[in-house]
This record gives sequence, C-alpha cells and structure tokens, in this order.
Amino acid sequence: MEYFDPPVKSIHPDERLYSGFVPGLPPELEPLKLQLVEIQCNDSPYKTAAVRSELLLQTLAHVQADPDCTPEVYAALQSALAIAYQQHPGGNRTQEMEAALVACEEALRVYTLEHHPSQYASVQVTLGNVYRERALGIQRDNLERSIACYREALRVSTQADHPYAYAQAQHGLGQTYQLRIEGERQHNLEQALTCCHAALGVRTTEAFPFEQALTLHVLGTAFIRRVAGERRDNLEQAIACFRQAEVVFMLEAFPREYAEGQHVLATAYSQRISGEQRDNLEQAITYYHQALRVYRLDALPLEYARVQNNLCLAYWQRIAGERRDNLERAIACGREGLRVYTLDLFPFQYAMLQNNLGAVYLVRFAGERRDNLEQT
Repeated sequence: MEYFDPPVKSIHPDERLYSGFVPGLPPELEPLKLQLVEIQCNDSPYKTAAVRSELLLQTLAHVQADPDCTPEVYAALQSALAIAYQQHPGGNRTQEMEAALVACEEALRVYTLEHHPSQYASVQVTLGNVYRERALGIQRDNLERSIACYREALRVSTQADHPYAYAQAQHGLGQTYQLRIEGERQHNLEQALTCCHAALGVRTTEAFPFEQALTLHVLGTAFIRRVAGERRDNLEQAIACFRQAEVVFMLEAFPREYAEGQHVLATAYSQRISGEQRDNLEQAITYYHQALRVYRLDALPLEYARVQNNLCLAYWQRIAGERRDNLERAIACGREGLRVYTLDLFPFQYAMLQNNLGAVYLVRFAGERRDNLEQT
C-alpha cells in the first residue's frame, strides 16, 4: 500500500486545521489574523494551542466590551477558541473539553445552517472532535453525538465543493467509528476504513502532506483493530501506514505526532504475526522508549502513563534477556503508570494497570513468593 513518496519540501499544517479560523476571519479582526498566522506558522496545532487560546480569550474580552461588535465576530472568535481548547494537550482535559463544548454552542448561536453554512459545518467538525474526546457524560452517547456532528457537516462539505472540510469530517468519522460502542464492531471498523480512505482522496502528498500523515495514523490504528480479513495482513497494512507517516512526522519538526507514530508502531509490532516474535517485541520496546522521549510525565502525563502500561506488558512478554530482569522492568513501568492512573481520577485505567501488574507478580522470581501473591 503506497500513498506517497518521501517529500522533499518543508511541510506545514494547512491553516484550516486550526478550525478554519484564519480564512474565515472578519476584516475588522485583521490584526488578530496576522498574529495567529505568525503563531501557527511552522508549528503543529498542539504546540500552539495554549498560546492561541490565551490570545483569543483576550480578544473576546475586548470585543465584548465594544458595542459595535457584530455577532459574526463573536462567533468567529468562539469557533477558534473551541478548536484551541480541543487541541490543547496539557492541563485538565475534562475542563478543556467542556470549555470547547460551550464555545461551539456559542458559535452555533450565530453560525446557523441557513445563514452561514460553511462556518456551521466547520463548527460541527470541531464539535464532533470534542464529543469524541469528552470525559463527562455517557461515552456511548458522546460517540453517537460525535458521529452525528460529522454527518451534519457533510451535508454542507461535499468533496466537490469543500474538499478540505470534507476530508476533515471523514477523518473525524474514521477516528470515531473505531471507538464506537453502538452497533456491530466489525461494521464500525469497516466504516472507519472507508472514511479514512475518503479523507485520503483529498489529503494527498502534494496538497496536504501533514494532514495525510494524520489520517494514515488513524487508518493504521483501524487496521490494528480490524476484525474482518486476515489478522497477519491487517497488521502489515497498519505498519505500512505508520511507516509512510514517519516520513512527515520527524522528531524535530513534529514531536508530538512523532511520539504518537512511535507508539502506534510499537503497538503493531507487539501484536505482529509475521517475522520472529522475539524480534518484533524488541522492536516494540524500542519504539515505546522512543515515544517516551516526548511523552514525559511533566509534559504529557496521560500519554506517558499509556506508554508505561504498554511497556509493562511488553517486558512481561519479552523473550530476549533475563526473565527475572524483564519482570522487574515490567513492574517498574507499571508503577510509573500508576503515578498518573490513580483510583480517584482514572478508575478504569487504574484497574487495568493493576490487573497487568498482578499478572507480572504472579510469575515474579524476585522477592518472597507469599508477598508476590499478595500483590496479585
């Protein structure tokens, strides 16, 4: 499966990845537009999200005090603020998502389907992203709302008339169908693959290499999760997608995307059927450690904990090296993950990681047998 050759020119995200704010900005906010263009230039959305949200909040406070502020100006700022909140990787994610939800609802008070169809569709995509990542509420309902928002956006954003926005919505659907609880698992994953391929019909190497690499990550994860087809082939397809994206997501240029790429490659290799299991596990462990160059406890704690949990499993399964050492490493990684996954804040992840640690303690060589069994 080949989607693009290694690019030779400098790669930047399209400005529309920031929710369409810059091209849709009202003329009276031209100075803000110039500031945002400067902030967004040469960096990924996640690295600029905090600065953008601060600037937008300051501008909102200013324009709301201005009696001449139009509803369209207010809606444009709220729309941009929502995407900045949604793209912010740090801080309290629960609060960020709820703030993004409020901002979307404020924007939609002005951006109606009848009077502002393009802006309406753009906010629907943002809203779909927010509902997919939302922690509050019932997950099943949030995911169904997410899909409904993307479908609503596609009423306006057709491939012929608005190809970039069309690809954004299809990309979002590709992410959300993988997580969907409603319906048949196999059908949802096939839908995810179809939506990713639809997005890649627009996100080509020549036009949108950054966005194409993002969708290749989503497509690869869909292949890992896929139920239909041969498991061996699906995992090889996943690895091919991630390797293609690796060409764009270099550590120096896009560290967060690089780290996610390393993590998903590790996930694929840890499950790989082709090749030697020993070699695949060594490759997976290497990729997990590469991800931790970016996913640090102080900067991205949730991502850090996720990798530590997976490393716990990888060391538990490891064939190379001394079994005793591997199990001690597995325990150390699990304990690192529990620094983030606490019972109060993340009960599901806490229980999952405790279960993994229990499996390691059950076969542990070091320590007293009685004490190890008490830990299981």
